Amino acid sequence: MDQQGGMQRVFIVGCPRSGTTLVQSIITAHSKVTSFTESHFFYKGFRGWGSGPYFVRERLHDLLDEFIEANVPSAGLPVPEIKRSDPSATALSIVNFLDDCASLRGAATWVEKTPNHVFRIPLIERAAPDARFIHVVRRPEGVVPSLYAASHAWGRAKTWAECAVHWVLALRTTLGRLSDPRHIVVPYEWLVERPEEEAMRIFRWLGLPWEANVVSDHASSARLVVCSKENWKTANFQRIENKNVMKLSDLPLSASLIVRCFDAYTSIVETLAEDNKYRAA
Repeated sequence: MDQQGGMQRVFIVGCPRSGTTLVQSIITAHSKVTSFTESHFFYKGFRGWGSGPYFVRERLHDLLDEFIEANVPSAGLPVPEIKRSDPSATALSIVNFLDDCASLRGAATWVEKTPNHVFRIPLIERAAPDARFIHVVRRPEGVVPSLYAASHAWGRAKTWAECAVHWVLALRTTLGRLSDPRHIVVPYEWLVERPEEEAMRIFRWLGLPWEANVVSDHASSARLVVCSKENWKTANFQRIENKNVMKLSDLPLSASLIVRCFDAYTSIVETLAEDNKYRAA
């Protein structure tokens, strides 16, 4: 188990609406794991891209307040120190804070799930070089319509083209991490077709013993990490099934042209299928 100070840190990332909450709920059902509501710490709390440079946003204070209200008991914990002039130190302070939250719950593995943290991996790795990342990928005809609909619920509606570009950018990041042992990729379509097999693969990679209840209990654990206002995530309270309802040809032309020009999903899944570490033991 790749740990620092006895704590295993796991980030679930990917394009929003790819099935990241489903993966989080399955992992969180494990007795040795704890997880949190979506924090957005590194995506909305910092400004920057890729290798940086990064800058701390004032909004990070509000994100911390919201997170503490949803995840930290009244006994409380020391609030992370935010240094606007030192993004790296601030990121480390946040990681240490999540360690403290997990320790308070008696867990040695914690899971943070904010899909858009896929765009902040270098920043996170500076603060937690031992961190592990689970990339969830999903076919564009599943992601793009779902992201388009959810963005309207978020109050910041995206166009079809913007949703397609978001999917492309997220998968480009994942594609660049396939050979990194600290990163694992979980195709949504594999997970819904064979949830127990995929769950076993994830837990082997995490070095955690298999617990047969993690798949059957996913809906209960999802209720612990989904806020009441996040009504776009309620499908995770239901049984696991493939919720891709559109075909690629059903997408508007502006979106289908973009995803067809960069078919990263096929490249990723073909690579996984050929790699022994992604085959069931």
